[in-house]
Amino acid sequence: MQRNITVNLGNLVLSLSDAMDLASPLLIQHQQRTAFVVWEMGKAARLSGERLGKIFIAALLHDIGAFSLEEKISLRNFEVENLEDHCIRGELLLNNIPWLKDSAKIIRYHHKGWQSWGDY
Repeated sequence: MQRNITVNLGNLVLSLSDAMDLASPLLIQHQQRTAFVVWEMGKAARLSGERLGKIFIAALLHDIGAFSLEEKISLRNFEVENLEDHCIRGELLLNNIPWLKDSAKIIRYHHKGWQSWGDY
């Protein structure tokens, strides 16, 4: 017997974002605050709804590649020498999920200056 399961992408991403921030009181709502700022900037820039959705999801999950509590706190405190490590891991985690693939590319470059993005 096969059952179809339907998952609301918004609820799933918000739950993942909440789970990442539960690691420490220092991190509470970091992902959501980032997503709110991105949303407001995207609206002000008059981005399309589709593009705004992709960057909003990327913002909610942008530090998903930071695996340890120590790394998450070091990122928060700007104490990490190589910011690219968690960005690459985040992209790798989400890249094989079809409905998160576009956001994965944004996560990969979220610490790069926009001038370095090229066609991304």
